[in-house]
Amino acid sequence: MKIICKIMSVFVLVAGISACTENVKKSEPLKVFRVGCRGVTNALVLYTKYENLFTKNGIKAKVEYVVSDNGNTIIELFLSNRIDVAELGDQPAVTGWLKGVDVKAVANLPVSPQDTWLMVADSQKIKTIQDLRGKKVGVNIGRVNQHWLFLALRQAGMKVTDVKSVNIPNGDALAALAAKEIDASVFSEPTISLLQERRIASKLKGSHCVKAYSSVVLVSGDIYRNHPEVIKPIIATYHEANSWVIHNTDKVVDLIKSQLTYKELPKDILTRQYGRNLSKSEYLGINDSVVVSYTQIVDFLKELKAIPQQGTLADSIQKFYDSRFVDEYYRDEAKLNNTTVAALIKKETSKILK
Repeated sequence: MKIICKIMSVFVLVAGISACTENVKKSEPLKVFRVGCRGVTNALVLYTKYENLFTKNGIKAKVEYVVSDNGNTIIELFLSNRIDVAELGDQPAVTGWLKGVDVKAVANLPVSPQDTWLMVADSQKIKTIQDLRGKKVGVNIGRVNQHWLFLALRQAGMKVTDVKSVNIPNGDALAALAAKEIDASVFSEPTISLLQERRIASKLKGSHCVKAYSSVVLVSGDIYRNHPEVIKPIIATYHEANSWVIHNTDKVVDLIKSQLTYKELPKDILTRQYGRNLSKSEYLGINDSVVVSYTQIVDFLKELKAIPQQGTLADSIQKFYDSRFVDEYYRDEAKLNNTTVAALIKKETSKILK
């Protein structure tokens, strides 16, 4: 009997320890869900906010939106634990992660390669990329267009050191180009159309984007480790918003115009940005081409000596992303629509602009 009592005592003790361990590991319910967004005219976020998509797709916490200027400041918000999720360019996302910011990429929104060009103030003197040797080129250091410039120059047999890179925000670059304080700069829509219509600058032939752009959906380390149940609802929300933006150009433009307090962007220019110049892909998966883009960013940062050549996270870029959630999302969608994942992906990528 004593032996049985001892065994029972041990069992109760172990059970108690297990219960305590479970209590320690169990996360507190998510009460507030914080969404980072770039600017007040981000179409994805505007639609998501007004249609209350995060709640609709299953996130029960109170949803708050934190507005920031660009991808770099979004990373700072992650670093200071002020947001839980955001969509931003792949270069600041990868760079932030390499610097130790606790984030994980869980999905990817493709962006059209036709969206970015080198614009030159004097198209008579600068007709090719090679003509930029020794010239001042505006670029926003740390953002996607910096990597784009690097790849465009390399494609033309040149190096970044062959031009005089001027670190300047896009808004200031527009004015600097108009005043001819710089010779060229990297721009995306709708600024490209604005520059062309005002006859300030022209597209530089041969400077088409050679980079597979992507806009990464990042979640904080806390969400990834402690609240993985909200990741598929996050993906469902961005997927729904992205699809709506693709199929409702006029409504997107009206939505953005309603947020503008100035009239610098005519409706026809916004229509081009959200119509002809954006990718038509609805697929949010992290495929091989996306991983190649991440790897290219790592190589670029190594060449700039912004990170060590080896012995860092850069040696394990696969740790930056986790495709399990988005893959599971598409398996669920395929089952719901009585089709295959392959057929679903083909349908969602069939209209990508070349």
